[in-house]
Amino acid sequence: MAFSPGSEVKPAAAGDRHPQNRLWAPWSATDVFAIIALVVFGITAIFTIMGAVIDLTTTLFPGLNSDVLDDSLLVTAAGFFLQWAVTLGIIFTYLKLRGYRFGLTTLGFRRPRSWPESIVLVLGMLFSFYIFLGLYNTILGHLLPELVPEPQEIKEWYGFSIISFLVAMSQVAIITPVLEEMFFRGIIHQGLERRLGFMGGALISSLIFALAHISYTLYIPTFILGFMFAFLVHRSRSLWPAIIAHFLVNTLAVMSQFFF
Repeated sequence: MAFSPGSEVKPAAAGDRHPQNRLWAPWSATDVFAIIALVVFGITAIFTIMGAVIDLTTTLFPGLNSDVLDDSLLVTAAGFFLQWAVTLGIIFTYLKLRGYRFGLTTLGFRRPRSWPESIVLVLGMLFSFYIFLGLYNTILGHLLPELVPEPQEIKEWYGFSIISFLVAMSQVAIITPVLEEMFFRGIIHQGLERRLGFMGGALISSLIFALAHISYTLYIPTFILGFMFAFLVHRSRSLWPAIIAHFLVNTLAVMSQFFF
């Protein structure tokens, strides 16, 4: 069945007591898991190819160090763009082949129900998250110090220059929040919430969000953050509050590594 961009058809869903608060997308939970499988395969393939290209380059030019090349700003930036090009290409191709018609509003890029409420929720949830993170790190530091979350190595990925900082800010703090919210909340959470209701959709989409960040020490904080983002989207019926919150979190991460 095809839907026009931004259509708001509201079929019944499990646990849906407040349908007026919901974002609706036409794709199903089955579509969500098919997209995830294809994206994982595509990203694995692209990074495998990148690794082979780096190995071939260092073979042809023995003066190049493969570790240095692999960690260079150029390779990091290229990997970022290739990863998202493959992800977006798979998403839009899949939805198109399945016959879904969609636009920015269908994906969640729409005006929130209430900007004042959304801003209060963003600030309140971020404050709560950092309080939780401080307590979480303190408790783990005494009980299981090896599980204390390590900050992602942004500075090591991008380098130490002012150009590195600008590229990291543009990719990590500006582009990533938009694309990750579109993928994890606009595609994944919407499809799951449509079938499972808010709680089921939020729990599964947050788990997928956490696992995508790879580091096992970050799984619990990232899961909590993903759940907060899902609630922001559900409550506001828009991706923008979650994008703003995501932007603030990532900006703080980049700034803290480069300047503190």
